[in-house]
Amino acid sequence: METLVNPLLFIVFIGLALHLLGIALLVRRMRPASKSGPKHADSVSIIKPICGVDAGLEENIRSILEVEPIGDHEVLFVAGSLNEPGIQVARSISAEFPDVTTRFLSSSGSEALNPKSANIIEGIAASNFDLIWQTDACIRVQRDSLRVIHSNFLSKESDLLCALPIGVGETNIFAAFHNSYLNTYLIPSIVFLSIVAHHPCTLGKSLFFRRTTFQDLEGEEVIAGFLAEDYLLGQAFSRGHKKVDILPLSSIASINQTLSASSLLSKNLRWLAMRGSISLPALAGDIAFNPFCFAVLAALFQPSLFFNVVPVVYLIKLVLELLGARVLCRPAYRLPHLFLLPMREFIIFGVGLVSVLRRKAVWRGTYFDLGKQSKILNVTRGHSKKELVSRATNNLRK
Repeated sequence: METLVNPLLFIVFIGLALHLLGIALLVRRMRPASKSGPKHADSVSIIKPICGVDAGLEENIRSILEVEPIGDHEVLFVAGSLNEPGIQVARSISAEFPDVTTRFLSSSGSEALNPKSANIIEGIAASNFDLIWQTDACIRVQRDSLRVIHSNFLSKESDLLCALPIGVGETNIFAAFHNSYLNTYLIPSIVFLSIVAHHPCTLGKSLFFRRTTFQDLEGEEVIAGFLAEDYLLGQAFSRGHKKVDILPLSSIASINQTLSASSLLSKNLRWLAMRGSISLPALAGDIAFNPFCFAVLAALFQPSLFFNVVPVVYLIKLVLELLGARVLCRPAYRLPHLFLLPMREFIIFGVGLVSVLRRKAVWRGTYFDLGKQSKILNVTRGHSKKELVSRATNNLRK
């Protein structure tokens, strides 16, 4: 089995090199974004799709209502039902801002299989303005964020601007794992693909575009029946010879405060299942891009590596986590979380192996069977815990 050691160490070396390159490219892309005011005032429709009530939702909503205007703007809160708790939170906080035009919409009549896509499509259809800024419920912005995004959208002559948020706010280790994955892996990887491969891998946390362009590209059909709607939308813009720009912004944050172990696994299963349905080589890259995990695997075949290679890779990973946080201008990780962050790789590795064969994703209690390009083949909603246990038992018997 020692013949496996050298290939595993090669993967470790490549993984660390790509991590460092990703952060170096992130430094290049993180140069100060344009903050100059627009030459003319523009009207913007801000779409906030909502599902459930996550920790920090109140402040996330408040931040979007406090944003500095660049002209007229409206905020559209969209959910599957107007009775959803998240919509009630939005109504309550919006009452504190009588000067901001807000509307509350339901996507219950939508035929879109992806519930987030249904909310986005409903918001775009109801928008009064051509410029659209879509931000997820987990996103918290600074007061100048709209001005910064709009200025860069104009100066870069973008058709679609993807503003990458930083992951912050963790209060337990599973949320720290999630934010670390976003900051140290996902954002550098997206920047790497954008700069080196000229491949727009858009993340749907914060997107800025024109409604007319979305409609010209038949954006509704692109995102309605697929789970990876953000990535596919970026690909549709690119295929349509539209300019897609990726811009990491420290003024936009993805708030992830507390996560349970099951929630973290569910998120990663969903993402990697989507990745596998889109590209198996991309999923293989996700699995291989875990140098500390592979260093430990190599040491299982050659125990002496536990005393030299494994500690060195562990320390390098800690340095990369600190560098990523510094580059993204995010607050420092809590010390106990920081020292546990390399362990995140074992979760990604294990979930990645499962996702090679598994084409199922779970999102807020809804089960999706996925086909190619994350096409939604089947949706199962509303099962009780007893029914789910029964189903799992029957599957095991089979």
